[in-house]
Amino acid sequence: MTTRKHIFAALVFALLSTVLIFSWFRYGHLYGGGDVGIPSYDPQRIVEIAKFVWWDSSAPGALVPHGVTSLPVQFFQSMLVQAGLPYFVVQATLFWILLFLTGYGMFLVGLSVFGKDKLLLAILCGLFYVLNPYMMIQVWHRFIHNSFFLAAFLPFFYLFWDDWIKRGKFISILFFLLANIFGVYLYGTIAFAVTIVFVLSFIFLRHVFIPWQGFKFFKEITFRFISGLILWFLIHLWWILPTFSITPALFSSQHRTFDSVSTLITLSRQTGIPYVLSGVNPFYLFEQADFGGIYKHPVFLAIMFLPLVFLLPGFIAAIRSKKLAGWGILLVMAVFLAKGAASPFGFTYIFALTKVFVLGVLRNPFEKMGILLPFSSAIIMTAGFKWYLDRFHDKQVKSFKILLGALLFLQLGIFLWPLWSGRLIGKFDKLALVEVPKYYREADIFIKEQKKEGKILHLPLPLGESASYNWPYALSGIESSQLLFNSLPSISRGFNIDHVDDIISAASNIFREKVADEKIIAILQSLNVRFIVLHKDIRWQGGFLDNPLKLEEILDSKRFLEKKELLGSLIVYEMSERYFKPRIYNTSYVNFLSRGERNSFWPFLLFQNNIDLISPVNPADWSIDTVQTLILPTKSWTFHPKDIAFEKAILELPAASKILPGSRLYFLIKLKEDIRILKSLGMDKLKLKLDFLGKRLVEAIRLKEKGKTPEASINVYRKLLVEVFYTDNLKDQLDFIGGRGFVNDLFAKHLIILDTLEGVKGVKDELLMALRKSELIPMYDVVSDKNTEDLEYTTYHFQVPSNDEYELLMAEEGVRNVYADKLEKFEFQIDGEKKQLRGEFTDGFISYGKVKLDAGKKEFTLVATPSANLFDYPAESGIEVSSSDKKNSFFEAKIEPLTSNTWYTIKFEAWIKSGDKFRLQFISDGNVEYEK
Repeated sequence: MTTRKHIFAALVFALLSTVLIFSWFRYGHLYGGGDVGIPSYDPQRIVEIAKFVWWDSSAPGALVPHGVTSLPVQFFQSMLVQAGLPYFVVQATLFWILLFLTGYGMFLVGLSVFGKDKLLLAILCGLFYVLNPYMMIQVWHRFIHNSFFLAAFLPFFYLFWDDWIKRGKFISILFFLLANIFGVYLYGTIAFAVTIVFVLSFIFLRHVFIPWQGFKFFKEITFRFISGLILWFLIHLWWILPTFSITPALFSSQHRTFDSVSTLITLSRQTGIPYVLSGVNPFYLFEQADFGGIYKHPVFLAIMFLPLVFLLPGFIAAIRSKKLAGWGILLVMAVFLAKGAASPFGFTYIFALTKVFVLGVLRNPFEKMGILLPFSSAIIMTAGFKWYLDRFHDKQVKSFKILLGALLFLQLGIFLWPLWSGRLIGKFDKLALVEVPKYYREADIFIKEQKKEGKILHLPLPLGESASYNWPYALSGIESSQLLFNSLPSISRGFNIDHVDDIISAASNIFREKVADEKIIAILQSLNVRFIVLHKDIRWQGGFLDNPLKLEEILDSKRFLEKKELLGSLIVYEMSERYFKPRIYNTSYVNFLSRGERNSFWPFLLFQNNIDLISPVNPADWSIDTVQTLILPTKSWTFHPKDIAFEKAILELPAASKILPGSRLYFLIKLKEDIRILKSLGMDKLKLKLDFLGKRLVEAIRLKEKGKTPEASINVYRKLLVEVFYTDNLKDQLDFIGGRGFVNDLFAKHLIILDTLEGVKGVKDELLMALRKSELIPMYDVVSDKNTEDLEYTTYHFQVPSNDEYELLMAEEGVRNVYADKLEKFEFQIDGEKKQLRGEFTDGFISYGKVKLDAGKKEFTLVATPSANLFDYPAESGIEVSSSDKKNSFFEAKIEPLTSNTWYTIKFEAWIKSGDKFRLQFISDGNVEYEK
């Protein structure tokens, strides 16, 4: 192809990028929010933050190892800022470059596939890649910058790697490595490394098998593949080493396998094959309706499937061609990778995530692997377009070209109207435009001018990572105070890391009227807080944030704070010098905190006089004086003992076959069950084994009724019991199979049935021991004078470090107000010994006195006392609520007493007089503006 034609193609994609960028940025503001915040605002500050693995700017500090991949891009943006360009122009420039590379890169791939003389087909290939629902919704609308870079550089990775594998040219691997250097930002999402390695491996395997060219060629390209991967690894070593030396431990503290699988299953409900083939995420297009309700119109629903007009003939043409067969295979693989756990074969994804923790990074496969959909379908649709052109005679070409042009206009134009109209980022009626008020820069300058060390505490303090503001062009997404304030490190949000979020939670909850000043001072000192910035412009309603007006009143009343400056909607307070503590100081007084399964901010409110520090490091390893030891439960759970009738237990367990053990045909029953277990994976296999456990018991009862010994069924039951509890580790799979309550109810039925069988006491004891070891029931039987059918019990396990006296504390004095006796008496069971203890209310805690405990594991079981009704109504008559589609009915009830930041349970019985379902919505009027 001549240079002139290359220039023509470049101009096409430059013009396309220019049109889109002018449409998007015609408002003259930055885009921001969501998971990325405002990454084009003050890029020099971002460089200063991201160049370190430890982000001290986000106090009290956090490990963000993969942030270093953003450094080249942020350095480039900072150079544009230094050249005098406004932030929104810097962002527009970056987006223009990425859009151009996305289209032009795919154009080059199209040339390599269809031939260097097929200019128009190659341009169409680039257009298909840039202009499609996946790019519009999942890349640009989702506004994840790593995805922008993945989309832009994937064609270049493919092009250079394919040439390296096929021909072994050194220039090709050199360009491949350079492309990786320029596109390194994409690896900020670790899962995209998996996507890239998959593509590289696919190219290698395609050249191996399509077509097979003998062992000599296989050895040659295997050497190129391995050496190329080594070089790829080496050029990324600068960010891989810090990332993977920290990330596994960091991810394990932030994510659980259950969370990853739950996310996968939930998201996979949105990724059925029809949606995946169309590249559409129905959550944003239909459920949230981010672009309005028009996409639910039948015309737009029909247009959504227009790509199939080109995909189907293109796929048929591809699988018949050696040159295109690999692309057809890649499309099929992309569909199955992107759909996740959706049918068919969804169980393989679930199985992989339950067995390999690191694969949790792919819990959103449509986002992480979905880029392969537009990448492969761009080639396949172009092949489909060519297929139509090749099959029409000259007389029909003109009219057919008009038809194809109309189809392309609907698919690439009308359906993608948000992309063209600039209503793309954010919602169509409320774009994610951001303009940071000037008073933020003024507040930062004011703090910097004080020339004092310490940290800034931002209030109200979100416990999560996000916040929203009431600016004219407001940020709504990741909390970004560490970017807006470069004078001192900012304590401004949670980190989704338990041991960090505990102290963040403490700082968020201390500014209450009942919290003593000494405790507030101690926590602020432990966090090295020098300034407090009160954000009166934060959107606090509807969440767990405190009303800024109420906080202002409390802060103004504190003797240890000085109100320094009012700047716009920000108020700056400073800790009085006598109360401020430096970042590092000597102390001999430490509280030892024995951390538990779930922690909270309460230990931080147990400071006593002269306590400077709470530490999880055992004082036995230090030469210090420990004032007190705080022990949190290592495990806790609630259970509800049920008295189930024998007849009901039998009916609710899986029915046994009429063919019982001892029959000549019983081996067929066992064979069928064994085959089902063999075919099942993961949780499905465990659920089957639980069903078969029940069947064995029902078989035992049927054998007993026939006057036969149940020994054969009981022996199989015992063997299967060991597999379920110890081999399959039921304890760690509870969340996947219905939860703790479901499993407890199931085995309660087993125990009832075992009580009726003779000679099986040993089996019952084995089941009880398995339940206890799995922490499904307490180690000690619960003894209570009350009717256990009406009660719930909460069991706590503590690891006591030494023989001593320990005070029993229950957090949150305000909770007691919802109980009839205000929790003045409470029934405890400590290692099976029942104790009735009285509570005293002091300092925000309920103390039940001191008890002597020996070192080791201790079990506390509490009888969960039902609370009083928080609102009353005539129980005998009930409340009748009648609603229609156009008019909702409601009733009001004053709930009191009510304690903030506390969970409440509402239980009721409902009877539907007409209709088939109803929906309840509880609305609180507690988030009204505070008035003095």
